[in-house]
Amino acid sequence: MQYKKLLKEYVMKKSQFLDLPDGETVKTKYLGVEEIPNKFDGGETTVIRYHLEVNGKEFLWDRANRDLAKQMINLDIGQEIFISRKGKKNKTKYLVEKA
Repeated sequence: MQYKKLLKEYVMKKSQFLDLPDGETVKTKYLGVEEIPNKFDGGETTVIRYHLEVNGKEFLWDRANRDLAKQMINLDIGQEIFISRKGKKNKTKYLVEKA
């Protein structure tokens, strides 16, 4: 299974966007947030772009999930957090906890 770790690390190094698969948890630092046009509908709606740091690298994480936004309201910029994902597509639930 060492190859899976290698491939996952490679993807993280090459991407500016955070990838959080179903069933996984990531420890990250909350750097900020902004509202941006949704690229999947030509900008007719907006999504929230979270700026997060994982292992010293900044990642962008675009999400329209209102429950996630409600949890993030309780956090301060610069705070270390755990983000967990359960489910896929419109069944996805996120859990945010202070580290």
